[in-house]
Amino acid sequence: MICAGPDTPSSETIRVGGRWISNTDAQIGLLHVITNKRIETNINSSDLAPVSNNLVNQFFLQLRDVGVKNKIVPYIRQGLVVDEVLRELSEGNYQLLVIGAHFQPGQDLWQGTLLDDVTDQLLNRSSCSVLII
Repeated sequence: MICAGPDTPSSETIRVGGRWISNTDAQIGLLHVITNKRIETNINSSDLAPVSNNLVNQFFLQLRDVGVKNKIVPYIRQGLVVDEVLRELSEGNYQLLVIGAHFQPGQDLWQGTLLDDVTDQLLNRSSCSVLII
């Protein structure tokens, strides 16, 4: 399963993870979580559905562009990112979780990888192997 969001590092996660996975015959779950942390806006989750669908379609096409010929099954969930990723992992039959480290410019690469809360939580709580891009 590849997890991707609206932030810039997701494109790198898709590109690198996709190239790696393209050498396998694995089916790919492509997960995007609409986060509940939109309290500061008046946007309701139904307004986000077209945006999320467009984002998932973009990632689908990016996977195809890097040579992924595998079957890709898109999933969109709503909730807290870590909870929804773990829920999808428990409901599916995944052997690998591909996630981004959400590296920020100016941040030490390893420090950013180790301190990222979402990445750290998924690394420590996932029921399968984790590939951090």
